[in-house]
Amino acid sequence: FFELAKSRLTENGMLCQAIPTERLNANDHIALVATFVETFPNSLCFTTGTDLILVGYRDDLTINLEQTKERLRHIDVVSSLNEVGFTNPAHLWGTLIADFTRQEPGSPNPTHTDNTSFIEFNSPRLAFTNTGVANRQLQLKLLAGHGNASSALIEAFSKPEQDEIRYHQGALANALHARVLLAKNDINGALESIEKALSLGSRNPIVLQEAGNIFRKAGTVALANGEQTNATTYFEKAYQVQPHHFQNLRLLTIAYLRAGDHENAAPLLLQGRERFPESPHFYSLSGSYYLERGELERSLAFHALAVAKAPKLDSLWTQYLLAARAAGSEEILKKIEQERLEYLEN
Repeated sequence: FFELAKSRLTENGMLCQAIPTERLNANDHIALVATFVETFPNSLCFTTGTDLILVGYRDDLTINLEQTKERLRHIDVVSSLNEVGFTNPAHLWGTLIADFTRQEPGSPNPTHTDNTSFIEFNSPRLAFTNTGVANRQLQLKLLAGHGNASSALIEAFSKPEQDEIRYHQGALANALHARVLLAKNDINGALESIEKALSLGSRNPIVLQEAGNIFRKAGTVALANGEQTNATTYFEKAYQVQPHHFQNLRLLTIAYLRAGDHENAAPLLLQGRERFPESPHFYSLSGSYYLERGELERSLAFHALAVAKAPKLDSLWTQYLLAARAAGSEEILKKIEQERLEYLEN
């Protein structure tokens, strides 16, 4: 396929191939990279933190760096990159983990071809297997062997630009390493590694994404262990690095409510309802908030809105009924039970 695609590229054409970290074992992951590089020896490899992105082009084509920089300054490109958090071109170049233009011809790794299509048979077996750890370790190996030291493309930048890009690559390496440790349930090691990545000051969205995952997991574990203060601290950190993430906002709100911190919970509840109006969760949490404050009428009103948005979610009805019992009205309880039966029947 790669050879056919290459034969049809225009003079300045490029081919991009995404390789997921999941459902591929490490050998198959390497094989796909080797197959691509065999067809496109002048290829570059980027990471999204989860997937590899391989970029290949014709053998006689070289990347015009000044033209590329100019295109990255185009208003539409800037707007598109900003949408996914790449506010600085160095962030994007910092995701370059391998530059194969200096690799010697030939590869010791098996390649995937029509005659040896082993991945089609291996992949279904891995549907419920965690392959992310081994494949993230492969990304780190690529970054150490190609991205940091020997990228011809990076060396074409000015010295200050090179330093900034490698600085972001260093933060990315720490973030990927942190995610590997998290997958091995080494939460303390993961926290140490991600704090190191953040201490470099990188606002690369991949680094922030990994930081959010790790702080969220650490908070969830702390909460399960009854460590309310630690849980709140980790959820606050998750929210700081990813303020627009639904779970970060939700978990921090729950942590504040459990701690009885109504002052901090109130603006987050409003933010959640405005930002995620279709979700029932912030309406249900608002109902719990007003129940704790003794404002039963407002509590019932928010719980009613929550169950209307997701009537088949039992946990919402449970919270609604708690508020009704607190109101001490058998009439309200019967009304809610009747509503629940009608929703379930429909």
